[in-house]
Amino acid sequence: MTLSVRRYLSLASMVLVAGLIILASRLDTAVRIQGAEAQMHSQGLAITELIAEASQHGIETFNAWELETTTHLAACALWVAHLDSVQALSPRDVARLVEEMDLWGIMAFAANGRLEVAGGSVSADPDSARNLPPGLLEALSREARGIHLFPQVYDPVSDQNLLGAAVMRHGGGAILLNLAMADQTRRRRELGPGHLIKTLADIPSISYVVIQDDTGIQAASTGSVDILPSASDPNLQPLFQGTETVTWEHPTALGPVLEVARLIELPPGKDLILRVGLDASLVNDLREDIRRRALIRMALFLGSMGLILSLFWAWQRQRALDREVAKITWELRMREEEAQRAGRLVAMGHLASGVAHQIRNPLNSIHMIAQVLKRTEDLPAEVTEHARQIRDESGRIESIIAQFLEFARPRRPVFTEVDLVPLARDVLAVQGVTHADVDFRLESGRSDVVLPLDRQLMVEILENLLRNAAEALQGTGKVVVYITRDRQAVEIAVADNGPGIPADLRDKIFDLYFTTRPQGSGLGLSLVSQMVSVMGGSLHLADGPGLNGRGARFVIRMPRQRRQG
Repeated sequence: MTLSVRRYLSLASMVLVAGLIILASRLDTAVRIQGAEAQMHSQGLAITELIAEASQHGIETFNAWELETTTHLAACALWVAHLDSVQALSPRDVARLVEEMDLWGIMAFAANGRLEVAGGSVSADPDSARNLPPGLLEALSREARGIHLFPQVYDPVSDQNLLGAAVMRHGGGAILLNLAMADQTRRRRELGPGHLIKTLADIPSISYVVIQDDTGIQAASTGSVDILPSASDPNLQPLFQGTETVTWEHPTALGPVLEVARLIELPPGKDLILRVGLDASLVNDLREDIRRRALIRMALFLGSMGLILSLFWAWQRQRALDREVAKITWELRMREEEAQRAGRLVAMGHLASGVAHQIRNPLNSIHMIAQVLKRTEDLPAEVTEHARQIRDESGRIESIIAQFLEFARPRRPVFTEVDLVPLARDVLAVQGVTHADVDFRLESGRSDVVLPLDRQLMVEILENLLRNAAEALQGTGKVVVYITRDRQAVEIAVADNGPGIPADLRDKIFDLYFTTRPQGSGLGLSLVSQMVSVMGGSLHLADGPGLNGRGARFVIRMPRQRRQG
C-alpha cells in the first residue's frame, strides 16, 4: 500500500470519526436545549394550571384569597427553584428574592434535610432548630406538578400563622417559601381574576397574563403587548378542537416570550382563554451558551484531530523515508558487491584469455595427432582407444577455452522491446522436456511485462539459472519463476526447493572457476552475472530460502527504462 493510499485512508478514517463526534455533539446539544425548553414549558403549564384552579375555585369562595396567595407563592417557588437549578442560591440571592416577592421567608434544604441557605425572617444558621418538614420529599414526589402547598399552619419558632409552598430542588432536597397570614389579610378585599393576574405578573419570569374571550380581553397584566382576537389567532385554534394546552414561542414588545394558553371556565360556566407569556430570554441565553460551549469543544476537538493527523502523516512519511533509505542502502551494497565481483571477473577473464590463447595452439596439435592416430591402421586396439580418449578430452578442453574467450570478450547487447512472460514460458517448456522429473512453473501478476532487453541474452540467463536449479534438486522437485514489477524495475526470481547453498559458500558462487560439481567448469553463474550486468541489471542470491523454507532463490532486477550511455 503506497503512502498516498495510506494517507487517504487515514484522512477518511479521521473524517469519519470527526463526523461521528460532531453528530454526537449536535445530538447532545439538541437534547440539552430540549431539556431546558421542556423545563420552561412544564413551568408554564404548572402556572397556567394554578391560575386555572385559582380562577375556577377562588371567585365565589370565602377562601379565594388563600388560593390566590398560594398560587402566587407556588409561582414564586417555581421561579426560585428554576433559579436554583441554573445556579445554586446564595444568601444574598435569597434575601433579594424575599424582598422582591414580599415573602416571610425562604429556606433551601439539602437532600439529607440539612438547612443550606435561608433568608427573610428565618435564621440562616444551619444548626438552628429548623429542619426539613417530615414527609415533605415524599409528598413532593407524589405531586404531579412537583409543588406541595401547605395550608395555614402555626410556627412556634416565630409565633406566626404561615402559608407555605414547597418545590423539589434539582439534585435532591426542597425549597420552602412562606407567607405571613397577618400580612395577607388585606388581600381578601381584592379577590378577583384581575388582581390575581396582576399579582402573578409581578413575578420576573412572567411577561404577561391575559384572559380573553371571543369579544376581546377581559383582564390583562399589562397593556404593552398586542393580543390578537381569539378567532383570528391561528395558534389558539387547536384549543377549540379539543387540545388541552398549546405552547409556542414568539417575539413581543416585551422581548422573546414562550406563551402557554388553555381554556378555563369561570362562573357562570363561561369558557375563557388564559394566556401566560413567560420570559424566554433566559432559555435563549441558555441555548446560546450551550451552542457556544459545543462550538468551543468542537473547535478544540478539530484542532486536536488536525494535530494528530499531521503527526500521523509525518510518522507515515518518516516510515516511508526509512524504507527508501533501507532500500537504497541495500541496492548500494548490491552494486558495490557487483562492482567488486565484476572487477575480479574482468581480471580473471583477461588472465583466462591469455592462457586460452597460449593453450589453444598446442591443444589443436594434440587434437590433430589424436585424430591421425585413431585413423592409423594396424595399431593395437589399446592405442586406438587411448587416441579416442585424447581426442574427446581435447575437444572438451576446447569447449572450456571457448567459454573462457566468450567471458573475456562479452558481446554487446542488442536491445528490443521484449515481453518477459511468454519468453519465460517458452524457456520453462524446453527445460521441462530436458528435466522431466522437475515441476517447472511460472507465476506472474500480469499477463504481459514488456521492457528493453537483449532477447538471446535473457534466454541464456534463464536457461542457466533453471538448469542449475534442476541439477541442484538431484531428482524430483519444484522450480518456480516469479515475475514482479514496481515503478522502477522488474524482478525475475528463480526459486527451488532443493538443498540450498551453504552459508560458507554464498559469497563464492559468482566467482570465476568456482563450482561444487565434479564436471562443472565454474563459469555458469559468472557468465549469467556478466550477461545481466551488460544489460544494466543486477543479480543476487536472496537471503531467505527458495520454496517451502528450503532451496535457493536467485533474483534478477532489470530496469524498466534503458539507461543511456
